Amino acid sequence: MIVLTHARGCRCRKYNCSLYSAKTSTSLTSQVIVLICSPMVGEIATVKDLWGALISRYAFRRMRTADLMLLDRWVRSPLALRWWGEPGLVLAQIATDLQGGPMRQWIAATGGVEFAFVQSFPVHLWPSNHMAHLPRGTEAIDALIGEACMLGRGHGAGLIAAFADLLLDEGVPMVSIDPDASNAAAIRASLSAGFADDRVARTSEGTVRILTKPPVDAPGGYGRGADLAGAHRG
Repeated sequence: MIVLTHARGCRCRKYNCSLYSAKTSTSLTSQVIVLICSPMVGEIATVKDLWGALISRYAFRRMRTADLMLLDRWVRSPLALRWWGEPGLVLAQIATDLQGGPMRQWIAATGGVEFAFVQSFPVHLWPSNHMAHLPRGTEAIDALIGEACMLGRGHGAGLIAAFADLLLDEGVPMVSIDPDASNAAAIRASLSAGFADDRVARTSEGTVRILTKPPVDAPGGYGRGADLAGAHRG
């Protein structure tokens, strides 16, 4: 639950008030945060209480065969066509991975609305030579926002952060992501989600930019928010 309030005298009553910042007396694992108006604009990345509450609004459920109809629409979106490739081939690979193996696949939702596909895989059990230098047990992730109405609203960074933290809370030593080196939006979202640059690498599919996120207690670790392991709650 997110509780909204305003500083005394503020009459804006809008979620996008330019004076919003965060303040909370609850722990990072709490599902409650109080937003108040104040002049602290642009400091969200330093307010870990706010970040933890924001990413906790995402819920993940394991993908099922019936979801292939939904994915058939999502992989035909302009975003997917540009960065994921030919829809038929993409859907066929997703369907194959769904039958078993190291790939794990989820459907992500926020506010009760399912809007994105996410998958993860151990980099050392997959043909990912460009990430072979990462610690053994590292999981790589891919994410696709399928609903056009959810684009441009900060869900890319929030979704990636929440899913990465879910994996880190499961005990993986590091999470990686490797967007196309020319995909500026994906790179910005990954950086905003707490990932750090690792290197640029050439693959059989083109040049990618590898970014990584270690656990919070590791050197260079980024503060995590609510515990999302287990029930994958929103």
